[in-house]
Amino acid sequence: RALRLTSEQLALRGSRLEHREKALGERRLEVEDAQQRLLLSAAVGPEASLGAREARLEEKRARAADVEQRAAHELRAKRAALDELQVQVDECDASARVLQELFARRADALRAEAAAVGDPVAEAKRLKDAFALADMRRKELEVREIALGCMQVGWERAAAARGRLAGRGARGSPDADDFGSEAVDSIAAELLQSDAYLPCLDGLLQTLLGHSELCRAIDARASASAGAAAEARRDSGDDSSAMSPGGGASR
Repeated sequence: RALRLTSEQLALRGSRLEHREKALGERRLEVEDAQQRLLLSAAVGPEASLGAREARLEEKRARAADVEQRAAHELRAKRAALDELQVQVDECDASARVLQELFARRADALRAEAAAVGDPVAEAKRLKDAFALADMRRKELEVREIALGCMQVGWERAAAARGRLAGRGARGSPDADDFGSEAVDSIAAELLQSDAYLPCLDGLLQTLLGHSELCRAIDARASASAGAAAEARRDSGDDSSAMSPGGGASR
């Protein structure tokens, strides 16, 4: 549900960007219309005021170009941030599908092993190991989901701060490296201030450590079982030789 909500939020923000681009186009048309009116007014006015009108026209053109440049840069930055967030959402979605397939195959393998072995104690231990692995994967997805939300909030706050600076009359286009550094700082602050991120990350690390010990224990049990089976086969072969007629005569 969280992934679906994030996708819907991204779609909404994309729609807002499209409306912003449309408004920017309308503003550009208004500026061009004003320029045409000024040109017509300058053509029919007295020659003495022609120079002043041309100067005002150039000033308005420069102002309009500056506004257009800043708005275009802001739109590009927001669209790039949304694209990056969409990539993260797609990666989480793909990871979830892969985990579902792995869990399905593991469940099939466990059912096959239960049918072949029929040992309730071993089956319970295998199920416990499978649940431990599933819990580790679940915690990993929770950490990534929280980090993704913090990244989205950090990008939005960095973009809003840059927009406020532009609204107060800052001239020129903001440097892309500076904006990226501000966004990284904002995302890091969101992660550190999150009440859920650090506990989830600590839980994931603890689960990973426990899972490593679990894997070693499973390997040790498998080696011991294989050795016991080989010894049993050797003992069975010796007993068969002892019971055969040739074996009895030799004794």
